[in-house]
Parts: sequence; structure tokens; C-alpha cells
Amino acid sequence: MRPTRSQGRPGTPVVPVDWAASHRPVAEATMLGTCSLRHPGTTEDWSDELEQMVEVPLAPYAADTPCRVQALATQARPVVTAGDREVVAQYLVTVPAHLFPYELDLVTVTGSGDALLDDQTLLVVQVVRGTERFERDMFCSLDA
Repeated sequence: MRPTRSQGRPGTPVVPVDWAASHRPVAEATMLGTCSLRHPGTTEDWSDELEQMVEVPLAPYAADTPCRVQALATQARPVVTAGDREVVAQYLVTVPAHLFPYELDLVTVTGSGDALLDDQTLLVVQVVRGTERFERDMFCSLDA
């Protein structure tokens, strides 16, 4: 009797054990931009110019990280909040799989090649989780 589906070689997994790890270098090669990731919040530091302690953002836990940033045009929409019109723009930011960002972390785009995007800070809204990951996807919005 002929099988109705492809069975593969007996005793061989359909997806090799090192599949995700072997794809990571290829995925990272497509990340032509750079960004930094940091947790939200501030710390205090002395300002010689102001001669007082000032709040400064926390240091990045991942600086000059390769990334890919894509605007999700179908997600941008105007929202009226307390009488003010605000446009919610969504971005997909992809970084290497070894990073573990959290929701509410901040991503500062530093080297995208797009002058309108560089130095923008994005708020991580959702981190995609799953098996066989060879890159880490984050859905972000502009941090207003």
C-alpha cells in the first residue's frame, strides 16, 4: 500500500534539531540597521552644566544591535483620546534571537539610513514568542 503523505526517512526528524541555530546567521545578515534597547525608567546623575542632579535614561542593555525596522502601514490609525487626535503607528522591529526584550522596553533606532526614523524611540508593545526562532520580533509604537 502506498502512503498518502511523505513520511521522510524513518528515524529522522522532519525539522533538524539545529534548524533555528543554523538560520540565525542568515537572518542577522538581513538586519542592516542598528538600534539600542533599554528598560524604561531613569536614574540620577550629576550635571556639571546645571550643577545639580538630573534624571537620565537607564543605560541600554543592548547597544548598536543589528535590527530591521518596518512600518506596518495597515496598523497606523488615528485615535481620539480626551479630545486630542493621536495617530498610532505600529512598527515591526526584528533583532537577533539571543536578545530577551520585554514589553514596555524602549528601542532607539540609531542607524536605519532613514533620517525620519533615526533617533526615534519606539515602545515595545508585544514580544513574539515561539519555538524554532531564528530572530526576535517585537511590535512597537512611537513612544510619544
